[in-house]
Amino acid sequence: MKEHILHPIPPFYDKESKILILGSFPSVKSREQMFFYGHPQNRFWKVIASVFYDKEPETIPEKKAFLRVHHVALWDVIGSCDIEGSSDSSIDNVIVNDISKILKVADIHGIFVNGKTAEKYYKRYIEQELGIIAYCLPSTSPANAAWSVEKLILNWGKTIGSIFGTEGLISELFETKNLGRIQLPITPVSGGFMHKMYKVKAAGKTYAVKRLNPAIMERPEALINYKKAEELERILEDADIPVITAMTIYGSKMQKICGEYFYIFKWQEGSITDWNSISPGQCIMAGEIQGRIHSIENKKAETTSELSQIDWDEYIKEAQTMQSEIASCLEENRNLLYEVQEELNMARKNLPDIATIIDEDMDPKNVMWNKGKPFVIDLECLDYGNPVSSALQLSLQWAGITMCDIDLNKVKAFFKGYLAVYDNGFKDYDKVFGLAYTWIEWLEYNITRALGKCRDEDDRQLGIAEVLNTLSRIRYIHDKESNIRQALHMILTERY
Repeated sequence: MKEHILHPIPPFYDKESKILILGSFPSVKSREQMFFYGHPQNRFWKVIASVFYDKEPETIPEKKAFLRVHHVALWDVIGSCDIEGSSDSSIDNVIVNDISKILKVADIHGIFVNGKTAEKYYKRYIEQELGIIAYCLPSTSPANAAWSVEKLILNWGKTIGSIFGTEGLISELFETKNLGRIQLPITPVSGGFMHKMYKVKAAGKTYAVKRLNPAIMERPEALINYKKAEELERILEDADIPVITAMTIYGSKMQKICGEYFYIFKWQEGSITDWNSISPGQCIMAGEIQGRIHSIENKKAETTSELSQIDWDEYIKEAQTMQSEIASCLEENRNLLYEVQEELNMARKNLPDIATIIDEDMDPKNVMWNKGKPFVIDLECLDYGNPVSSALQLSLQWAGITMCDIDLNKVKAFFKGYLAVYDNGFKDYDKVFGLAYTWIEWLEYNITRALGKCRDEDDRQLGIAEVLNTLSRIRYIHDKESNIRQALHMILTERY
C-alpha cells in the first residue's frame, strides 16, 4: 500500500565536493539507517569504491569518510512522494529536492543521476531550473540485473572520469594517494606517441605523471603485460641498470582513478637528446645498457617469433570506403608492404632460439641524459624476447633510421658498446636485416588510429601523421637496405 513519505536523510556534501550523485528516493532500508544506499544488495558502494580504486566502505562513518576523501556529494532527486515500500515504479505525487543549495556551497563539476527514475524526475522538474544537464548512470539497484558489477564499474568510471578532465583526474589521484594538493596548472611534457605525460607539483615536490592511453588499456592483455613489465623493472633495478621506475604507492605501481590508469614518477632532471643530435658516444652507452639488460638472464626461447600476417588489402579497402586521408598512400605502397612483410617473416624464422629480458622501446626518446649520464625511461615494453632482434632494431634507431638519415658509424658505435658487455655468438645480423621492417606493425597500429579506433580527434590526427611518417621510413629502409646489410656484415666480421 502506498504512503506519502518525506525524504528523511539530509544531503551529504561540503565545500570541497566536486561531483554530485543523485538517486531517486531512499529505500526502506536506507530510511531505517538514515543514510544513502543502505540495502545490502544495492551495488552503489562497491561500484563507487572501484571507480576511485579504494576499499569499499562498510559502516556509515566509513562511507562518510570515503565521500569526503573523494569529494563526492550525495542526495536524491525526490524530496517527497507517494511510494510503496522501495519500489521506484510505484512513485507518484512527486515534489523534488532543492538541489541549488548544494551548488551554492560546493564547486560541483558534474551532476550524475543513478538510474532512469532519477533521470526522469531530474529532467522533468530540475534540469531547466538549474540549467545543468545531469549525466545518467546505469542504476546500481539489484533490480537492474542486466548490468553486472563489472559492467557498472566500467560505465561509471568512464562517465565520471570524462567530466573531471586531466587536471581534475590527477588532482583526485594525488589527494587519494595522500601526495597533497596539486599546484595548477599542470604542464604537458614529452611522453611518446601513445601515452600522455605531465609535470605535476604537489606539497613542495615535483612528479612526472603518465596517463596511459585508454585504447591501449582496453586490450584484454594490457594489464597482464604491464604487470610483467613491472616485475622485470625490479630485476633491472637489482642489476643496477640506470632506469627510472614508477613509484610504489600502497603496494602498487599502477594507479587507477575513474576508470583510467596512471604511473607516478619522482621528477628526474635531464633532457632527451634530439634525434638529429645523437653522438657516437651516446650510441656506445646505449649499446652497453642494452647489452647489460640482455646479459641478466639467458634461456631457450619458449615460443617461436610470431609472424606478421597483416591484410593490407583489407585496410586499403576500409580506408577507401571511409574516404580516409590515408587511402591513396596505402594503395601506392601496397606491393612494397607485402614485400617487406615477407622479408620480416623470413628474418624472424632465421633468429637463434634464445631469449633474454629485452626493452625494444629503448630508443633515443626513451633515454634521458643528465650531466652525461643516461637513464632509461618508459619501461612498459619490458618483456622476454629475442636479443638479436632487439639489438638490431635499436642499433638502427640510435643510428638515425627513424629520421631517415642513417649514420652507419653510429650502428658500429652501438654494437661496440653492446658486444663489450654481452655476446651470444650470433654474427649473421645482415641475414636477419628484415627485422628492420618491424615498422609495419607500428604502421598497422596507426592505420587503426587513423581509421577512428582511438580516444579522440587529436589521437586520430596523430595516427594519420604517423602513417605518413612510417611509410616514408619503410621506403627509406628499403632504398638503403643493401648498404646497411653490407655495413652490418663488415661490423660483425671485424668483431669475429
